[in-house]
Amino acid sequence: MSACLAPITDLLRDATQTHHHRAQSTPLARLLLRGAAPRSLYIAFLQQRLVIHRYLQARVREIAADEPRVAPIMDAQTVGGQAAAL
Repeated sequence: MSACLAPITDLLRDATQTHHHRAQSTPLARLLLRGAAPRSLYIAFLQQRLVIHRYLQARVREIAADEPRVAPIMDAQTVGGQAAAL
């Protein structure tokens, strides 16, 4: 990991740690971790995640255009010279 990227990711991890732990203890997360979620619930979960990730990816691209310290986040998503598309 580059030195420029590490501080941003550390800040994000630290700022979201409580929420992350809370999310991991929800009934849905427990079902998913056990592989016990019904297929329809899992599909709905993935569809929601896709919407969220597309939005976040677009916002990071916008911010990276004006903020060079954020650009490595987009570089980290690059696969074979192309940005990873969701």
